[in-house]
Amino acid sequence: MAKLTNYEKETIINFNDDEDTASIYTCNSACIRQMDKLAKNDSRIVLSETDEHSKTYIISPKRQLRYDCLAFSRAKKAKN
Repeated sequence: MAKLTNYEKETIINFNDDEDTASIYTCNSACIRQMDKLAKNDSRIVLSETDEHSKTYIISPKRQLRYDCLAFSRAKKAKN
């Protein structure tokens, strides 16, 4: 299979209000290495799918996933 372009090496984090799990799909090799390391040491992170270019991980419960949805706006304000 052909090598992916940098544009195609995406990472998608998906969760919703109804389910207690979050999924992380990634084609980024650095993210895959980090998630493999986390999954090896934490039973709340499970490798659910894999193919030649990507891996998908399930995090349960999703509240273990941390992100800052305001980081971009704060960084933009600090820059101005």
